[in-house]
Amino acid sequence: MTHVQEIFQAASDLYVKKGKTSFTRKDIRLELGLSSHVWERGYTGTFQSMISNAPPRRNKVLKKYRNVFTRISKGNYEFSEYGLSLIQ
Repeated sequence: MTHVQEIFQAASDLYVKKGKTSFTRKDIRLELGLSSHVWERGYTGTFQSMISNAPPRRNKVLKKYRNVFTRISKGNYEFSEYGLSLIQ
């Protein structure tokens, strides 16, 4: 499983299994069981590339996993309509 798939699955689990409609990066990191060091080195850039209203950047994430999250406030995210369609 790639980092992007792991992130998406962790967010899906938070939404479906735990009923969280919004989440933080830390929520996802903890769901994955990662240390902050591992998250920062290998996952944070991937997560950033999955956010629909993030600043433009070179995107290495598969198109399927782009724009699946929306930033709703500083540090808080939720699934976009497109992201929700992928888990339903």
